[in-house]
Amino acid sequence: MKKKTILILLIISALLSCKKDLFLNKIDYEIPMVPGRLTISCKLKNGEKPLALIGTSVHISSDSTSINDSNFVVKLFEDNLFIENLFPVNGLGYYGGNHTITKNHIYQLTVSRNGFNDATGSTLVPDSVQFTDYSIQWDSAQEKVHVSFKIIDPLQTSDYYLIEPYSKDSNDRNRTLQFATPDPTMEDFSAIDGFLGGITPQYSNILHGGVYRDQYFNGQLKEVQLTLESYFFENNILSTVYLRISRISKGYYEFDKSMNIARSNEILGVIGEPVQIFSNIQGGYGVVASSTAISIELKP
Repeated sequence: MKKKTILILLIISALLSCKKDLFLNKIDYEIPMVPGRLTISCKLKNGEKPLALIGTSVHISSDSTSINDSNFVVKLFEDNLFIENLFPVNGLGYYGGNHTITKNHIYQLTVSRNGFNDATGSTLVPDSVQFTDYSIQWDSAQEKVHVSFKIIDPLQTSDYYLIEPYSKDSNDRNRTLQFATPDPTMEDFSAIDGFLGGITPQYSNILHGGVYRDQYFNGQLKEVQLTLESYFFENNILSTVYLRISRISKGYYEFDKSMNIARSNEILGVIGEPVQIFSNIQGGYGVVASSTAISIELKP
């Protein structure tokens, strides 16, 4: 037995004296140097004026920083017709305009700057959400609010619906609310605000915001059921609750979905395959997206 043990130790010693590559593979990979590009972050809202965050991309190994200043030229087009040049808002890369965004129109942003290729993004502002059979039940004993309605989805279009309940605090600022739904087809869009969600025995999700894709109900009625919990009670006084229902563009959905995954991985410390952030910008990075929202005031 002793001889066998010595033999095994000799074999292990011989293996360890061999090339370390048997146990450790060293991989050298040089990240290609991609030139900086213009970046656009813009979500146009029906009935509001345009606002966009403009900047430049920076290589991960570069010592330089992103440029966010007032030296970009930002042009807004509506249905291929020039509307206006957006102007710097605060000198930190935000550009605004005076034109009112209108649903069912195509808007395009074109950004230029010396030393960079032009960047362009466009979006079709969705039509308003149509819904029916709206009902609300206040459960004072359980301190909950049950809301239900049916979305009237148009046929032959790809639609995305964002559901967001919120209230207003004492300073009249919007405050997002958590809610539950028994519907597993609603996608969690909460992580974009740093909320990870959770599971309860009664409901499939606890969310801040949720999205429906009409691939499951194209051209049909879609029933939505929500339960709002008691966290919108301030000092035991019931505050007014609002429900925002938005039809969002595909770019809006795809961009926020990719950002949700990336931020959730960052918060959880997940090490895995890198997330490809969605972009619909030609010649640059970022997104030009749009939405049309309606808000319902819920009162006891």
